[in-house]
Amino acid sequence: MGQSGAFYLCSSLFLIYLGYQALLYQRREMGHIKSLMMVCFFLFLPLLSNLSEAADRWKLYDVSRLGQDYAYDQYYDSESIVSTNKNIYKVWIKHRNKSQQLINITGEETDGLLEIDCSKRQLRILEEHLIFKSSGRDEYSIGTRDWRNIKPESSDEKLF
Repeated sequence: MGQSGAFYLCSSLFLIYLGYQALLYQRREMGHIKSLMMVCFFLFLPLLSNLSEAADRWKLYDVSRLGQDYAYDQYYDSESIVSTNKNIYKVWIKHRNKSQQLINITGEETDGLLEIDCSKRQLRILEEHLIFKSSGRDEYSIGTRDWRNIKPESSDEKLF
C-alpha cells in the first residue's frame, strides 16, 4: 500500500471513530434521528475524500477552444509519469471533448500515452484510445511511433 493509501486508511478510521463518538454524544444529548444523521455524515466523508483524491491525479494543462465546433480540455495523469531514460518520460493524457462535432468524430474522451524527449524537445504518441461513452465503444490504436518536434506556444509545449 502506497503512502496515499495508508493515509487514506488512517484518516478514514479516524473519521469513523469521530463519527462513533459523535453518535454516543448525540444519543445522550439530542435523540436518535439527529444521531443517525451525524453518523451518516461521518461515514460518507471518507468516501468523498477518496473521490477528490482520484480526481486530483488528472491535472488540467490546456483548454483548447477553436470556435464552437472544436472545444476540449486536456489533462495529464500526474501519477503515471515515468522516466524511461535520462531525458525521456512517458505520461498518460486525456482530452475531454466539449463540442458535439468532436464527440461525433473522436468520442467523449481520448486517452493517449505519450513519450517525451526533454533534451530534443520532441514527443510521440505510443497509444491512443477513443472512448464513445454514449455507445459504450472504446477504440484502440497504436500511435505513430514517429518523433515530432514540440511546437512553441502549443498545448504540447504546455505539457512539456
